[in-house]
Amino acid sequence: GPICMVVIYSIVSGNNMPMKHENNFKNSLPVFLSADDFHAPFVGPCVCSICENTNENITFYVMERLMGNRNKRKIMNLCNKYENCEIKFISVTDEDLNHAQTRCGLSTSAFPRLLIPDLCPEIDRAIYLDVDIIATGDIKKLWDQDLGDHVVGFAFGHHGIDFTHIKAREGISDPHEYFNSGVMLVNCVKWRNMGLTKKLFDVEYKTRDIRVHNDQSVLN
Repeated sequence: GPICMVVIYSIVSGNNMPMKHENNFKNSLPVFLSADDFHAPFVGPCVCSICENTNENITFYVMERLMGNRNKRKIMNLCNKYENCEIKFISVTDEDLNHAQTRCGLSTSAFPRLLIPDLCPEIDRAIYLDVDIIATGDIKKLWDQDLGDHVVGFAFGHHGIDFTHIKAREGISDPHEYFNSGVMLVNCVKWRNMGLTKKLFDVEYKTRDIRVHNDQSVLN
């Protein structure tokens, strides 16, 4: 499986960041984000909106693709602002992503979401959010959703978009309803038991000529 580097920064902009007691975050909500230098400015508002609206301690796992240290330091500064915030960076390489390819010159920074259950095998359940999302309520309400026997909880489609032509291009038949991968609640145990990471990257490789929405198409 993929082997990635987890880096926890403790020095921010020349100031010693107060170390938070590890036990305080032992049962924190794991929220995964994915970004490169281009998407780094969106991470701050996303993290702030979640911390402002959530009482629980939150560990943010930022899956980064070639993000510079300057942007990492800026993001880590948020730990000084919020007592319920812990941030960890996970460096993801092309090899980890099986050299995934995107259409229309888009960044591959979204593909790390396919690795989440394998990146942190100690985590049984996780939330993934696109970094351009602003939380207007307590994210614990999402965390508490019952997945039943399902592996992942998604939001259906995008408002006002007809996915009929996309499903036809990608060979997706009814009654499947196209879903949006920007918000995911993941049962990591079931995902790992089903070996979904390898299966999804197999789909990524086989559908490179027909995909419309890259990682979202792979998941659908």
